[in-house]
Amino acid sequence: MAVYHLMTYLHYISIFFVFTGVFLELVLVRKTLSALNFKRVVLADSLYGIFSILVVTTGLLRAFIYGKGSDYYFSNWIFNLKFSLFIVAGLLSIYPTVVFLKERKAQKTNPTAEIEFEKYELIRKFILLEFLILLVIPMLAILMASGIGM
Repeated sequence: MAVYHLMTYLHYISIFFVFTGVFLELVLVRKTLSALNFKRVVLADSLYGIFSILVVTTGLLRAFIYGKGSDYYFSNWIFNLKFSLFIVAGLLSIYPTVVFLKERKAQKTNPTAEIEFEKYELIRKFILLEFLILLVIPMLAILMASGIGM
């Protein structure tokens, strides 16, 4: 029982950090960034990535080992929608992450230079869409916990 509680706790805490990472990206990303703010964006993106992996890992552990069982979760269309939306948000995060990694690599030659994103608007749209998708997921969790979708 203690492991179940620990997995649930880690799952929820990871969700909070995922939201924090995406929100920070949304707030920090601008067309032009100072070297310091760019480091903050990269840190926020890393936070989002690491804790997204932890959300999926703890969620799957809860579904298959420590929770109600995979049949319970995967037979619920709301759970499947929730899980699918999380995957879509993760896929949307790939583009901004790749841009950040390329800029980070380029910045190593001039670490104090300002960063200017050529496709700033596209990056912002991807991050905003990720955030909006993530905002839907807690409502789906509430519906699922209420027995809807079974």
